[in-house]
Amino acid sequence: MPLSDGAVALLADQVAELVRSWLPDADRVDVRITPQPGDDPYRWPGRSVWSVDFEVAARGEASVRLSGDLEPVEALERLVDGLGQLSESPGYWGRPVPPCRPGHAHPARVDRDGPAVVIRCPSTGETVARMVAAELG
Repeated sequence: MPLSDGAVALLADQVAELVRSWLPDADRVDVRITPQPGDDPYRWPGRSVWSVDFEVAARGEASVRLSGDLEPVEALERLVDGLGQLSESPGYWGRPVPPCRPGHAHPARVDRDGPAVVIRCPSTGETVARMVAAELG
């Protein structure tokens, strides 16, 4: 099922909730979804593309580009993986995003496992979190 404006909004809200659970000081996560022109209107006429920008507690930002031809689980994987940009923001510099197991200084790895996005420890392969794309029907 291709993505729509509403599906992108639901997935972005789901990821914003995840950020709030990861970063205790992230009491505010602002999400901006901006329609973008498709890459090549001659090859893909009418292709939907969005820029999804997360601003976390006015201390960090991440931006992810999604296209309408993605499946919801693929879009969710890109959104979660894109949050790694937060660790490069001045307010979250050096913090592993997505966080791994307690005591692990490295970020977790984001994988897709069938209909779910799985966040795993890159050292041990242990599952840190598992999430399924919000119901879009």
